[in-house]
Amino acid sequence: MVASRAAAIQSRYGVPFLLENPAHYLADLPADPDIGGEFGLMDRIVALSGCGRLLDLHNLYCNAVNFGFDPKAALTRIPLDRVGEIHIAGGSWSDGFYMDGHDGRVPEPVWELLELTLSRAPWITGVVFEVLEEFVKRLGADGIARELEWARIVWRRYHPQPEDVA
Repeated sequence: MVASRAAAIQSRYGVPFLLENPAHYLADLPADPDIGGEFGLMDRIVALSGCGRLLDLHNLYCNAVNFGFDPKAALTRIPLDRVGEIHIAGGSWSDGFYMDGHDGRVPEPVWELLELTLSRAPWITGVVFEVLEEFVKRLGADGIARELEWARIVWRRYHPQPEDVA
């Protein structure tokens, strides 16, 4: 159902449509064992829809923290050939879960995932730092500027600008 609806949206508007991997908070959801868990499901939806992938590294990290798997190992199982954009964010703990709250600084493991991803997929077109408006004051202008500057530094390692190579 998701794949057919995503394909229809992409067809209707004639522009690339990206599907994002979700953060989730329920363990042991029913799944078709032939699909291969959440990574296989996302692969299947992307393949059937013809859409691209928005790789949310903080969502991947949240799921890894909450369900006890290695996010770097999981990342190696995600095909990157359809990834057009990456999202990074910060989160916080609530009710025993690490939440994708977009309410803080990017955790170090997410920066490591960004490095790993960009080293394997230099064709990705952008990285977006997400923060919700109600948390902007908490981070402050300097805090947001530091996150953006670090994202720019990581980006330029794999996407050098003409002035970087002169």
